[in-house]
Amino acid sequence: MATSHISPAVQRTVLVVDDDRDIVETLCDIFELRGWRTLRAYDGQDAVRLATQNQVDWIVMDVRMPRLTGVEALQLIREKMPNVRVVLMTAFATNDLAARAERAGAARVLYKPFEPSTLFAVIDSAA
Repeated sequence: MATSHISPAVQRTVLVVDDDRDIVETLCDIFELRGWRTLRAYDGQDAVRLATQNQVDWIVMDVRMPRLTGVEALQLIREKMPNVRVVLMTAFATNDLAARAERAGAARVLYKPFEPSTLFAVIDSAA
């Protein structure tokens, strides 16, 4: 009797970074419900460490955080992981911020508050 070998679906990993722990937990819960593996960080330095020590498909990161801003963390992550996709989020909408984020390689800047469907539309459109 032959057995079939069905390979499990590849699980994508997202690193969610924000100094607001409630936002991190909420976004991770939503990603997990969609079948993603999640990693959590609460400042820019931890984001850089976790991103470079793990296989990460996407990073969703706040801009204003202690120790390193999201843009600074993104620049350091890009040095070691040039192809990782990153969405930055912020409550402070400025044209300068959007321009700096794009230069640093962010796929998109989302302005808080945003609907999770908006975040997943960005991710799905890049897939």
